[in-house]
Parts: sequence; C-alpha cells; structure tokens
Amino acid sequence: MANNSKLKSLMEDALKSDFSRLPKIGEVITGTVAGKESSCLYADLGIFGTGVVYGREFQAAADIIKNMKAGDEISAKVASLG
Repeated sequence: MANNSKLKSLMEDALKSDFSRLPKIGEVITGTVAGKESSCLYADLGIFGTGVVYGREFQAAADIIKNMKAGDEISAKVASLG
C-alpha cells in the first residue's frame, strides 16, 4: 500500500510542476542520490528523471562521492540532456 501512496504523491507533484521549465545545459540542479557503483553515481531528479555522474566527472569528485549514500541531497551541473 505504501507504494501506491508514494506513486500518488509523485503524480501530484508532477501535475503541479511546470513542465515547460526543463533544465538547461550548464544549469545547476538538485536531486538525491539513488545509488552508486564503483565508477558511477545515479541521482533521482524527480520529474526530470535520473542523472548519471560517470567518467571524468566521477573521478574528479571521487573523494566527495565515496561518502555519499542513497537519499543524500546532491547538486550537479547539467552536462547533457538525453
């Protein structure tokens, strides 16, 4: 039942959001850490989907990322839109 209430809350948030306001390359956005692997970090960006930090950016921030856990807030600059 908890999944249904979470889904309902996400849908309500999405309906209240301004979809015309999509992130732009170079913009700093916030989300939460969804998970990480040895060379990749995934961020939940809400209605905008999932962000991925990997490659050179992951290596440059490795000291910060190693202490992060699921649910931690994260800010990142948008490098590309997929």
